[in-house]
Amino acid sequence: MGSLLQILGNHDLEFNSGKRAVQLFEDRLNIEVKNGTYQTESVKNKIDDIQQIKFFTAYDFVEENYEKWKEVKILTNYKYCSEISIFEKVIRYENACKYSYWKNCMFNEIFPEDRIKQYEFCVVSWKRVNDLSIKLTRLLGGETLIYFDDSRFQNEEDIYHQGESIKVLIDEMSKKWIPTAFEDILNRKEEFNVRNGWYINKIK
Repeated sequence: MGSLLQILGNHDLEFNSGKRAVQLFEDRLNIEVKNGTYQTESVKNKIDDIQQIKFFTAYDFVEENYEKWKEVKILTNYKYCSEISIFEKVIRYENACKYSYWKNCMFNEIFPEDRIKQYEFCVVSWKRVNDLSIKLTRLLGGETLIYFDDSRFQNEEDIYHQGESIKVLIDEMSKKWIPTAFEDILNRKEEFNVRNGWYINKIK
């Protein structure tokens, strides 16, 4: 199947319950998070237009999931980001980009003809989820996004599940591999460390 692109950002929300996290999310975005699950028709009927995005959560389970996992899941009807997970200090954006396709996209490289449709989908998917993740991270008080292979830093990822900040996560991941500033990717794309690394985007 191949590894997927992992996108994490930080936020400054302060909450001690799942419902409080949802309320703060609503307040910052000036929207309503409706009750819904993956089986809800409004969630299943995905849309392409970011202006028509709607948010949902399973209110019957939001406190149980928060107590058990310290995670609040916000579902969307958006084709390119079906789920947003809010942890104590980190927010995660689900997406459909295979990591290898995403890297080719970042390096402006041509993908093999037999996989061109998947690559083209990733190009579109990345643009849409990138726009959304930057917009929401800013609204939620964050200024940093990181991008990496979702299978590469599994031990380090436990850190944000445990409530640590994205800075602590970055410090731990940097012990395994030095990251590259997002704006330097193209200028340094021939460097081994850059081609095989992970990336930090300062959005403020």
